[in-house]
Amino acid sequence: MSAPRSIQKNLDLIIEVYVKDRNYDFVLDKILKEVKEKMFTDRLINNLAKDSFLTTQEITYNGEGDQTIGVGTLTYNVEYHHTEGTLG
Repeated sequence: MSAPRSIQKNLDLIIEVYVKDRNYDFVLDKILKEVKEKMFTDRLINNLAKDSFLTTQEITYNGEGDQTIGVGTLTYNVEYHHTEGTLG
């Protein structure tokens, strides 16, 4: 029987931010900037990943209802490895 293989996987981590505020565009930009800074300074995600990087950023607005809601979506590619037969 051969030794277990090392498996490499890529995960799309999607972070959504919802803002309902009079200054939704300013608040949304501020929150997204903070999230991107935190993700950049911990690219290994507490040493659980081999690498991570931002692949897309999308900002949308929904004006239905009594107040506009701003939605920011950040998608990160996260690469991680695990041994075959273990949770991963």
